[in-house]
Amino acid sequence: MSYSTDPVADAAAYYEPRDDYAERQAQAEHDMAQAFQAACQRRDANALASFAPMTTDWDAVQRQPHAFGTPTPKRRQTLTEVMEEALEYRKGPSKTELMQLLLNVAYGADLADAPAQARYLIQRMAHSFAGQNAELED
Repeated sequence: MSYSTDPVADAAAYYEPRDDYAERQAQAEHDMAQAFQAACQRRDANALASFAPMTTDWDAVQRQPHAFGTPTPKRRQTLTEVMEEALEYRKGPSKTELMQLLLNVAYGADLADAPAQARYLIQRMAHSFAGQNAELED
């Protein structure tokens, strides 16, 4: 990249690609968070999470060892795996929050607000997962 003698043009040439990338990344995170929440609304914990990155299939690796340097087999994650992973991120909800909600529902404390609390936890999980995993496609 060459620079001219015009500082405004130079600044635009520098900041526009960076800002464009940031906007596209934010959109990718938003789209992944929306897909996460839509998958949760289908209420199937065993469903494959097509929005999530592939993961190493360690069971297949154990069953069929392969030569060093060859790619390990990958598979789609289930919604359960993705939700568990979202609990591990700093900005996501904690396992304590999830367990507290489970206890509240199981033993009748504050049942009127439990669905809203659960949806809020899912929303936080979605945004934290997307923030860590959304990648731009080239």
